[in-house]
Amino acid sequence: MHIGLVAVRGSVSEFIDAFAEVWPKFEIVATKDGFANEDEIWAWKDANERFVSAADWTKADPGQEVYVICQDGQWAVLMDFSYVLATDEKALAQLSERFGSALSFVAQTTSGCAFFWNYESGEMKRSIQSVDGEAELAGEALTQEAGIDIQHYYMNETEQLMQAFGLSKLDQLLVPATAVAIAVADRTDYSDLHVEAKAKPWWKFC
Repeated sequence: MHIGLVAVRGSVSEFIDAFAEVWPKFEIVATKDGFANEDEIWAWKDANERFVSAADWTKADPGQEVYVICQDGQWAVLMDFSYVLATDEKALAQLSERFGSALSFVAQTTSGCAFFWNYESGEMKRSIQSVDGEAELAGEALTQEAGIDIQHYYMNETEQLMQAFGLSKLDQLLVPATAVAIAVADRTDYSDLHVEAKAKPWWKFC
């Protein structure tokens, strides 16, 4: 199992409005709501997502990523299947300045790691980074951590902490009735990076 979530205290529409400001390199090229079920969400994601390598990148064809945002009580939750947004601490700080609170949960079972960030009003309040059962903590312990084995933070602890903040369980988080899917194109020009990488001998990458 793997998850990448960003949650803010606000509505789905407010999160979408903030998206372009917080991640200006992404252009929202398509949106979809009114899903009848989860299968429709995944089908739209598959149809609108397109990977383009740095070697094949062009301004006309930069590729597309799809993110899904759902309403979960007072939280608007963005599902990040690439982990790129969920681990962007600068963006989390910006989101917390706008919404007051921003949470990020990332977990990957194949690599044995789990991460959590809590930003409040632009400041990092708590960070948990756990790899292979070893947790590195930053900031003061939160009241929501009470009764949770933070020193061994992983999948169960991730879900417990989510619930402590008032978020739903992972298998209940995706609600088709509130879901809005957005397809975005990264307009950053990566062509120079690819040329530079090709010009370097292999030992320069070590």
